[in-house]
Amino acid sequence: MTLVPALNGSTFSPVGGAKVELDYPASVSLPGSGSLPTNDPTDPTTREALIDFSLYNGFVLFFDTDSSLQTSVAGVPFGLGAPYGFERARFDCAMGTALVPSAFTCAVTDESDTLGGGVSVAQRPACTVVLSAVP
Repeated sequence: MTLVPALNGSTFSPVGGAKVELDYPASVSLPGSGSLPTNDPTDPTTREALIDFSLYNGFVLFFDTDSSLQTSVAGVPFGLGAPYGFERARFDCAMGTALVPSAFTCAVTDESDTLGGGVSVAQRPACTVVLSAVP
């Protein structure tokens, strides 16, 4: 997932905290549900990991509802002057499952500034998802 600021500069930055939701289809799954462990982000077998390792110096929570992965971060501000690689997730699926990129959607569902104040929906970044196969 990548957070994408608006070209007109209206996206709030720096971000003090954010909750990002990745919705996924029933044809894939993440093992477990509820609060998921924060495993080694450098290990390619880790199911969900933040791309910016400095975010692990703050508060990180991965929560799976079996249809969406909700990731919350706070305590380490990050800028949104350009697209920001936020997270990667590794799903399971049956061999031969056809995955449609439009079935995976993401959004910043909550955001705060560095003082803990809320950021309006209009100032939040867009979010994009890219799928890739992993052997």
